[in-house]
Amino acid sequence: MPLSPEGVTSTHPEVRMSDLLDELDRKWNRLISVQNVVKEARDLLWESSDNTNEDIAQSLTITYSLLGARILAVGHLMDQEAERLGYEMDDDIGIYPDPVLWNCR
Repeated sequence: MPLSPEGVTSTHPEVRMSDLLDELDRKWNRLISVQNVVKEARDLLWESSDNTNEDIAQSLTITYSLLGARILAVGHLMDQEAERLGYEMDDDIGIYPDPVLWNCR
């Protein structure tokens, strides 16, 4: 899945997305998908109000945070590669997830 046109504008019309940027974009999208699944699972466990799930929910909270760090790193690499190719990344599109960690209950 290539970067959306709203998120990337080229300063050089003849420049196309590199294989590296395309791969980073696919990786970023997969990480976001996994992070969303982890969040849903974690929320379901907290909602069950069963204390036996607390350790699992806290582990999912940590996993969510680690995925967030990975997403930020891949996003940074995407920015660097896009700039190398002559693209300007739009910081206003919300490409990075909220880095705030969830509070463990």
